[in-house]
Amino acid sequence: MELSAQQFYHWFGFNRALFRWLAEIHFSAWDSAVGILSAAADPVHFPWYVGGSLLAAYLLPRLVAPGDAITFAIGFAPSMLAATYIRNIVGLPRTVDWADIGLQGAAVARIGDGVPSAAAAFVFLFAASLAPGAPPPVRIALWLCAVLAGTARVAAGMAFPADIAGGAVLAVLIASILRVLLRLTGPGAA
Repeated sequence: MELSAQQFYHWFGFNRALFRWLAEIHFSAWDSAVGILSAAADPVHFPWYVGGSLLAAYLLPRLVAPGDAITFAIGFAPSMLAATYIRNIVGLPRTVDWADIGLQGAAVARIGDGVPSAAAAFVFLFAASLAPGAPPPVRIALWLCAVLAGTARVAAGMAFPADIAGGAVLAVLIASILRVLLRLTGPGAA
């Protein structure tokens, strides 16, 4: 059996089922958390994230390794460009019957552009960049926040799980490549 890109994207129905399940959960605390986490994952907040990570690296180098903060600062542009490029090249339009999913109104209008999610690439780049040099509790908190923010984007109707997974994979790949390049070209590399 040959696997098409569309079948791969839809995970044989699981992508849509998980999206629908998360989008249908509603209670006050959950909706508030979804709104906050989803907004926090927006790449427009990059200046605040990079400023905070560089300041933390300067003031608290045991919590945030300076090289990790630099990896995040440098990795933002390539991850956003790659996410946009891949979306345009792969071109997996969402062939979703919105009535079948049961979404109407604002949730339909807010749905993102596809795989990979730029917001997911942003929050997972933050975690993948800063976690390696961080102490275990901070490392766990970074990854947990990235996963929760990705889940919130799905719950808010802004992305499908496959979009989040694609953004996460892209971000981890870019952070890993940058970490190797910075190690090879950084101080004491020659």
